[in-house]
Formats: sequence, structure tokens, C-alpha cells
Amino acid sequence: MSKVNKYSARGTYWHKSEQRCLTKTEAIWYKANKDSSQELVYFDSLFELKVYRTLTQMFGFYAIEIKYPVLLLPKGRCHPKGKKWTIDFAVKPERQSKRPLMLVEAKGVPTESFLAQLAVLEVTNPAIFKSLFLLFERQIPSKKMITNLRKTNHYALGKILLLSEFVEEYSPLITV
Repeated sequence: MSKVNKYSARGTYWHKSEQRCLTKTEAIWYKANKDSSQELVYFDSLFELKVYRTLTQMFGFYAIEIKYPVLLLPKGRCHPKGKKWTIDFAVKPERQSKRPLMLVEAKGVPTESFLAQLAVLEVTNPAIFKSLFLLFERQIPSKKMITNLRKTNHYALGKILLLSEFVEEYSPLITV
């Protein structure tokens, strides 16, 4: 069912149509079975899975895109292929829509590399930066840590919320 990453978060495999977590043995079987492998999703943490399930309940299954790639830096000498960042979820107003309504990153611990990615995103793609929601499970990190991204701009991100606050604030606005 799970493997442990460097932050001791337990990753897990989720079967979309069966709506359940899988053991590691089951996940290996599903990966081998080509018909079912598209139903299998790996989440880096149980909190990320919890955010996914919450988003699907709020917006519907087809409105959520998992692992949404964003270009941080274009192709250049330092990054011949460019540099991308994969945001956990994109919420789209329509299934075929290319532009997301909001981007959601489930975060346990905001590392220095994560904060550096946010700083680059703020400069290179401010529109995406402003539509990004950072969701935390238990505690929002200190404001000083977050505002160190840019000392002049106090915070241009979409929102920084606990998951429970996000549900409370956005559920009444949604009609599915």
C-alpha cells in the first residue's frame, strides 16, 4: 500500500473506479494489467489523497486533473529542456478545458526547494501563481517563512489555507 519518502509521509496507491486504497501487491497487479493501470493513481502522502477526495466531492470527479505540469523556466543554457514543476491538482470548469479554474498544492512541510519553486513561479508566471492554493493539514507555516519569498510583495498567492478552511469557504459557492 505504501512506501515512505524522505519526510516520513506515507505514499499510497488509489484505485479511482473502486474508490479504495490498494496494498502494494494489488498495485503491482494493477500495473501489470494494462486495462486497469489507468485507474491506478499514486499519491505522495495520505494528506494528498485526502485533498484529492475532498476536491472530487466538491467539484466532481472529471473536474480534477492530477499532477498538472507548469513551466517554471523556458529552455535555455542552464536548463536545455526547460524546468517544469508538477502541481498536485488542477480544478477545471469543464472536462476538456485547457485553463484551470484553480491550482491546488497539498503541502505537509514547505521545504526550501519548494519555496524557491514558488519564488520562480511568482516571477515567471504570475497568473498561475495567483491561482495557486496551498493547503495544509494541521498548521499553516509561519508567515515570516512564507513572505520571505519576496520581501516587497506581501503575498500574491491565491490562498494559504488549512484543508478544513478551504472546504468551509468554497463548498457553499459550488453547485454541481
